[in-house]
Amino acid sequence: MLAKSGMVVFIVAAALLAYFTFNYSRLQLLAQISYQGIIQLAVPLFFGIFSRFGNKQGALMGMMTGIIIAIVLTVFFPDDIPALGSLTSGIVGLVGNVVMFVVCGLLIPVDDKEKARVEALFALADGVKAPVAKPLMN
Repeated sequence: MLAKSGMVVFIVAAALLAYFTFNYSRLQLLAQISYQGIIQLAVPLFFGIFSRFGNKQGALMGMMTGIIIAIVLTVFFPDDIPALGSLTSGIVGLVGNVVMFVVCGLLIPVDDKEKARVEALFALADGVKAPVAKPLMN
């Protein structure tokens, strides 16, 4: 039920956004802003896949920091930031995201239950072997 009602909310939001941006002269900017928000997921995703470092507070605070930086900089620099070699605001937000993730990871202790959960996930991943490809012809 929650998933279906969530989809209804997203469809209505998308319809309203499409209606209000129909005559928008720079529609590509809307896609660029969406990308700048989505890219903020990369920090906790990659840290979570490749290391045991970090915590949920760092992931959430990092993503919020990155999104806020991206939004604020997009107001002043809609396309790119010339002083930073034409980086987009999403990439600058990504730097803020990493900094906040690392700071929270160093300052906020992780409880033993969460450590055990993460260790179990990594142990499970270590036990999974890639399937061996079989030759097509003998």
